[in-house]
Amino acid sequence: YWRWGERLANGVSSSSGGADGISNEAPPPHVFSGADAAYRGMMRGLDFARSNLEEEKKEDDSGIVANQSVLVSGESGAGKTVTTKFIMQYLAALSKKVDSDHVTGSEKTSIEQRVLQSNEILEAFGNARTLRNDNSSRFGKFIELRFSDRGRLMGASIDVYLLEKARIVGHTCGEQTYHIFYEVLANGSLTAAERKQFFINNSTASDFAITTSDRGKDKSKLLHNEYDDHARMFEVLRTAMNTIGFSHPEQMEIYQAICGLLHLSNLTLQGAFVETNDGEECTLNQNNPSLEPALRLLGVSYEALNAAVTTVQFKAVDELVKKHLNASQAVRAVQALIKGAYDSIFSLLVDRINSCIVGSSSDEEVMEEGAFIGLLDIFGFESFETNSFEQLCINYCNESLQQQFNRFVFKLEQEEYKREGIKWDMIDFEDNQDILDLIERKHGGILTILDEQCKLGMRCNDRTFVSAVYNKCMATSDRFDANRKQKSQGKFTIQHYAGIVEYDTTGFMEKNKDEIPMEASELFYNS
Repeated sequence: YWRWGERLANGVSSSSGGADGISNEAPPPHVFSGADAAYRGMMRGLDFARSNLEEEKKEDDSGIVANQSVLVSGESGAGKTVTTKFIMQYLAALSKKVDSDHVTGSEKTSIEQRVLQSNEILEAFGNARTLRNDNSSRFGKFIELRFSDRGRLMGASIDVYLLEKARIVGHTCGEQTYHIFYEVLANGSLTAAERKQFFINNSTASDFAITTSDRGKDKSKLLHNEYDDHARMFEVLRTAMNTIGFSHPEQMEIYQAICGLLHLSNLTLQGAFVETNDGEECTLNQNNPSLEPALRLLGVSYEALNAAVTTVQFKAVDELVKKHLNASQAVRAVQALIKGAYDSIFSLLVDRINSCIVGSSSDEEVMEEGAFIGLLDIFGFESFETNSFEQLCINYCNESLQQQFNRFVFKLEQEEYKREGIKWDMIDFEDNQDILDLIERKHGGILTILDEQCKLGMRCNDRTFVSAVYNKCMATSDRFDANRKQKSQGKFTIQHYAGIVEYDTTGFMEKNKDEIPMEASELFYNS
């Protein structure tokens, strides 16, 4: 694909013969072709800006003409994650090709490797098995690859979006939670001494609430062996963490926290709490076999953990009022604790990766003269048997991306043709702006109603939210519908550009608030 791109760049057409050793026929469509086009587009922009500086001495505007972005789109399971990795591998290979003409110290030659290895860490902690995909990214990411004005990869940065925290404590039957939990439990991943240290001597996935087969039997439609060998995946992770610069003690601290969350998840099972005061209050069952390991691994005391998950404090006028929770409420508090802790671990990893791949401070001036290629790998459109708040956010994002595509490919181009008087047969396309209005408009949009309900506090719940949605959306949008049965169950359907999806509003309010209880925050702050 590189050689074919060189041929086209030099003005040699496919009909000019194959004297240069390349087939007359263009290579088949491939992601490498798109990556090559982005790289060449960046280099053309940089060359143009450089020639302006040399000939006209005017201010460099390379950032406007040279920067490129690649959107990797497709439905869930289409292969976006692998495609993004292929693009990064291709661009890294081009960087090495350019870099071969320069002095290359060990730090310089490893920047491509570090950027590529960052994928392995993000996949271990951010990917999971779903019914459609054995290695589904459950978060979105934007990767900015920064190049010098000569096309060398100098550094990168990663922004992540919408980590699916609900998956940590629950998932559809046939799916799994994040890979890392199964990797640390796999035989051969950790030494016998490390397993003993983390209280998982002979434990398997069936011994913990968030990994047990009861909540996600291995019924993936794909079930590739590549993603069933968790010990091998763990070895890949360790290699990546070594490359990024995590020391052995730092890695052990992360695995310790993961094992602590495994044990903590068992405090959500029946019998984990002892009910008191006629069931209105509860305390942690000190006989639970997972309690002591959780306390030891997370570095907290029984009293602190018990207070964090069995009570809640809120402000009433000018004083703090403490309220005791019943057993079911305490279970939800434990789940919130697990989700908050895992989100913090994921954020820590992303920050550490960024500090490693940002590039050398001595290269800042070189990077300022260069440009970047951005890669957006976001969730694909999703429609499952049960669709919740996460799917609404994911599909809303895809609707926005579709609108961007419509705007730039159809709307703006055709308006330009009109202005220039070019004869053109107008292309009809389905505009999805009405779907975006249904979801996001300031007065009466689904997400706006949800935010308003959350601000009203304890007076509102999922039922009041969905009632408000029925009242405001049924008569204003043809894309929205809810029959009598759906209304009795708190459900509704949206006719998206990709198909009709039914949403279950159970848990919408809690997920939108995304709050970590003050008690839980203080618990981990002092751990």
